[in-house]
Amino acid sequence: MNWKQINWPRLVAGILMFILPFAGPWWTAEVGEGALEFGISPFDMRMVIGGQPLHSDLIGLFLLATKISFLVAGVFVVLSALSPRKWWSPHLCGFGIRKPLWSVVGIVLTLLLGAFFVNVFLPGLLSSMGEGAEVQLNVPYLAGASTVHLSFQSQGSTVEITAPLEVGLTGAFWFAVITVGCAFGSGIYSKRVSR
Repeated sequence: MNWKQINWPRLVAGILMFILPFAGPWWTAEVGEGALEFGISPFDMRMVIGGQPLHSDLIGLFLLATKISFLVAGVFVVLSALSPRKWWSPHLCGFGIRKPLWSVVGIVLTLLLGAFFVNVFLPGLLSSMGEGAEVQLNVPYLAGASTVHLSFQSQGSTVEITAPLEVGLTGAFWFAVITVGCAFGSGIYSKRVSR
């Protein structure tokens, strides 16, 4: 093995791709003091209501398939980094190197669209469900803190619920961004070495 031919940024990206599926949620949300906790990533979804975790076997199997696909892509990236001049190297790299980028882009778009839906459409839908119902939601788009306010009138009395809401990107998300940076760096490194 010729150490000078190894694409080092691509090798680092491939190794990080082995760690990333097990790094935990990329984004978390908490309503109240532990009343509702939610965490998502392309490989993990956690939901806890009142201290009781919720689990779906179907979603768990889908996320397991995503993890396996990502790990296989990581193997392909490592192989293409160790043998960058082989005829099959660009094909393996092409399959694997884009997975971190699309994962980051996908989670950011999902969060932005989800927050837009919750802020714009959900209050109107919930308010129209009952006589005297009022819902005020102001969910931060990627990270931040806010307050959720619900008010319902029933049989002459009013029930009001106000709870703090905190959402944020975790260290695992930034770890994914570093992986994307290494993937982009591998393309630049590859062009410089091939000159």
